[in-house]
Amino acid sequence: MEYCYVDGFWHGVELNGASDMTVSYCRFVASNCGLRTFDFTGTLIVTYSSFIGNDHGVHVEASGSGNVSVTYCDLIDSINNNVETRSSSVFANSFANCNIHSAGSGRDFNNGASCDIDATNCWWGTTDTGVIDGIIYDKNDIGTRGLVDYSGYLSSPVLTAGCGW
Repeated sequence: MEYCYVDGFWHGVELNGASDMTVSYCRFVASNCGLRTFDFTGTLIVTYSSFIGNDHGVHVEASGSGNVSVTYCDLIDSINNNVETRSSSVFANSFANCNIHSAGSGRDFNNGASCDIDATNCWWGTTDTGVIDGIIYDKNDIGTRGLVDYSGYLSSPVLTAGCGW
């Protein structure tokens, strides 16, 4: 799926089952979930896309065991969580080289999964590690959750992230 615009849908795009999917240069705005996986066992690759002003930007949920890779994306200004994982069996999540910041009442990254997540080389809207720790909900908050690795956090936005429009 390329060059798409999803605005105001309940689940902007929802993936179920075993199909593999690549999403590039898309914009998801004002939806409950910009992009949601549910019982997903395929591989999802998302690049150069923007998730702005959704309730949840990217939401990985349920008992699927898929691989999710999100790179060079803007995940900003969500009402609740910019990124939320709830699956206990997702085994390879990566949200690297992204701009992830400015969630409303939730967290910028809510890792409800038991696996660790690579969120390296991201811009979190700050360089203060105390603030970054506070906008990430993971193993540091509840021991049964996986850790969100935000090492290599950036001191400014990833200028090549997002869909460019």
